Amino acid sequence: MTLASATKAVSDARKSPARFDLNRPLFCAGNFGKCVPWLTTDMLLAWRLHAEVGLAGEAVGQMLFLFLSVGALATLGAGYLMTALGLSPRKLLWLQLVGAIVTGVSFVLQFTALDLGVLLAAGLAFRVGYALQDIPQKALSSILPRDDEDTRRYVRLQTMLSPIAKLAITLAYLWAGGRLAGLALPALSLVAIGVVVSAALMLGIRPPSPMPAPEPTVRERRRAPAGWGAVFLIVCVAAIILPVTRRLLIFAPDVDGWRNLGAWFLCAFCAGSILGPGAMKRLERALGEARALIAIAVVAAITAWAQAMGEGQTSLRLVAALVHGVAIGALLTSMWTAVALLARDDAVRTGRRRDAAIFGVAIAATHAAGAVGALIVGPLIEGAGRHDLASMIGAALATSIAAVAMTGLLLRRGRAGQPA
Repeated sequence: MTLASATKAVSDARKSPARFDLNRPLFCAGNFGKCVPWLTTDMLLAWRLHAEVGLAGEAVGQMLFLFLSVGALATLGAGYLMTALGLSPRKLLWLQLVGAIVTGVSFVLQFTALDLGVLLAAGLAFRVGYALQDIPQKALSSILPRDDEDTRRYVRLQTMLSPIAKLAITLAYLWAGGRLAGLALPALSLVAIGVVVSAALMLGIRPPSPMPAPEPTVRERRRAPAGWGAVFLIVCVAAIILPVTRRLLIFAPDVDGWRNLGAWFLCAFCAGSILGPGAMKRLERALGEARALIAIAVVAAITAWAQAMGEGQTSLRLVAALVHGVAIGALLTSMWTAVALLARDDAVRTGRRRDAAIFGVAIAATHAAGAVGALIVGPLIEGAGRHDLASMIGAALATSIAAVAMTGLLLRRGRAGQPA
């Protein structure tokens, strides 16, 4: 089969009428179950290491850096190993269940163990288990769809689940009166069971037939996916400086009439992030993808500056946090759509499914770049806690640069202008 005939076969599949797909709710269940322990760890583990285990701030930073580094290496290695072994979609589904079991058990140990050695082992196991669960689930967002539009649909669903889980955790924090100690421990077993059950439900997914593709040459099999460089840069920019404003929201100082104001800002941001994927879809239909991306980048920058310059205007800053969440959710949807479409295009061109390796590199890049981003956020935290203007302007500037850079790279990649 030639490349032209393979591309035509994929294009013809787009004309088939849409029907209810049971794969999607099962896909959502597994991804949501995976998000809860990951985000709980992301938001609460540093506090536990410091407040309950008694580690100094510098030691907490070193341990988190170790966990993040191991997670990045595990993700990169697991992705390439899954591709090298040629694991089928069905085997990937079973592998993510194994990863979910490791994730669930180690998650509980992270928040119950007081012995530093046990806690260290649990933290490392959690990163490895999560990598084994995350990569297959991310890869399914490019394996399961029937066409490019269906790919966008899967990515929108996947992008919405993380802020939904984060919103639930933040609301639980507010319900506990801002005391992290009242949050997680009674619910640990439920979260662990949930992550395993949701992963088991994904075994009901029916992978589609392999995509039609030409017979690849040896050179094509070894060649990196076309357009990978731009996508890699997009992922790094998104992880390093795009979330600077968001990461500082929780540190906002309380004002008269508003207790735990930072948590309320984070709630507003998460609610907006849930709306982001749908907003991007509607903007693409109304304006085209290129103009929609430019509009979203402008909104992300304006709302970041509204946060920076809006001291004393709590209502304005709450609205800005909400709309900023919409913009960031939309940009992240475009980013992960680019990764998923890259994997599908690569499969058509080479005849190989390298989804796990492609997503493994992308996820590892987010972990590694996120560690670099933490070095940027760290010096700004104290200033954000008292709404120091210089710190807030620095955050707004970083977010604005990231939004513009991401938009330029997405447009350059050549996907802009395609109908959504």
